[in-house]
Amino acid sequence: MLVRALFLMDNILILIQLNDGYVSTYADQHYGRIRGKNPVTGVDPAIIFLIVFGCLVGGFFIICIFGTLILGIFDNGTRCTRRSLRNRELNNLSPL
Repeated sequence: MLVRALFLMDNILILIQLNDGYVSTYADQHYGRIRGKNPVTGVDPAIIFLIVFGCLVGGFFIICIFGTLILGIFDNGTRCTRRSLRNRELNNLSPL
């Protein structure tokens, strides 16, 4: 069973390889090659994907870093305010 599946996959890969080399499809004729470089821009689609994906991931991490910094500043500010209020209350206590 496994040998038949491997043989079938091998045949499919050979047919795909032959099709890639000798036969042009409707999409290839009218829209340019689907695989490989775009004939209009001359850029590989994988490069564009990596650039867009990199910008999205980089932007997400930048937002996370700045969000953490901003929340840390606010948290530190509230702690300082609470500490100063507590010190004022302690200073305003009259001795018994």
